[in-house]
Amino acid sequence: MIAVLFIFSVSLTTISGCKIQKQKENDINKYVNGRHNFDLSRNAEGWKNLLHNFQKWRLKILEQNMKIHHKSLGIENK
Repeated sequence: MIAVLFIFSVSLTTISGCKIQKQKENDINKYVNGRHNFDLSRNAEGWKNLLHNFQKWRLKILEQNMKIHHKSLGIENK
């Protein structure tokens, strides 16, 4: 009887462990697929989008740096 309960509890633990592992893999795949929703190796549009987003980000940084630089010089943008 004790052996049967032990085997039953071990099998439940193993099943729940597999479910947790599978859920972790699903979560990771959702994250990766959500972050990279285009295949860069085969999708030229994806490369263009990535480059465009990088350029927008770079422009924002440059604008912020210019504002800080002008502020330090005492120049106000109008």
